[in-house]
Amino acid sequence: TLIFSNVGYQFYYLAIDSNTMKNRDNELLVKLVPRNFLLDEVSIYAITSNNPRTMPQRMPLVPATKDIRTSKIVAPTLANPLDLLYYSFGKRPKQLAALRKLQKEDYYRRKLEEGNNRVVLEQLTGIPKEEMQAFMFYCKYSDTEIKTFNDYQFLVSLLDCYALYEREREQQDAEEKLNR
Repeated sequence: TLIFSNVGYQFYYLAIDSNTMKNRDNELLVKLVPRNFLLDEVSIYAITSNNPRTMPQRMPLVPATKDIRTSKIVAPTLANPLDLLYYSFGKRPKQLAALRKLQKEDYYRRKLEEGNNRVVLEQLTGIPKEEMQAFMFYCKYSDTEIKTFNDYQFLVSLLDCYALYEREREQQDAEEKLNR
C-alpha cells in the first residue's frame, strides 16, 4: 500500500497488487483532494500581574543509609588469598562457571528459535538445517541485540554475517585442499 500526502491535502491510499504490477508501463496520475481546517477562535488578553509567586518546594527523596545495601561478596584477588585459591583450583567454582556458560548458550538458542527467522533465513541463504546451528553460533549476538532487534534488522545483520561466514568457509576449504 502506498500512501500519498501533502500539507493541506487529504491522504490517498493506493493498494498495489499483481494487476498493478503488470501495468507498470502505464503512468499513474494521483490527484489529491484539498482539505480544509477549521480553526477555533483565539481570545487575546493582557497579563494583569507581573508579581512572581512562591512555589512550594520539597527536599529531594534520597534513600537513608540503612536502605542502601552493598554487596558482601568480595571478588577473589590477592587481597583475599583463600577465595582466590578456592576459585582458581576448586572443583565447584569450575562446575558453576561451566554451568553458567551452558545456561547462556541455552538462552541464546531459545531466543534464536523463538522467532520465525530460521525459515526466512533458510530461504534467503539456502543453508541446510544441519548447518544452520553452526552458522547461528558463528554469528554470536549480545543479549541487548537479541532483545532489541526487530525481525528485519535481525535478518539484515544475519545476511551480513552470512557473507563473512561464506568467505571464511571458502578460505578453510582452500586451506584444506592445499594441506592435502
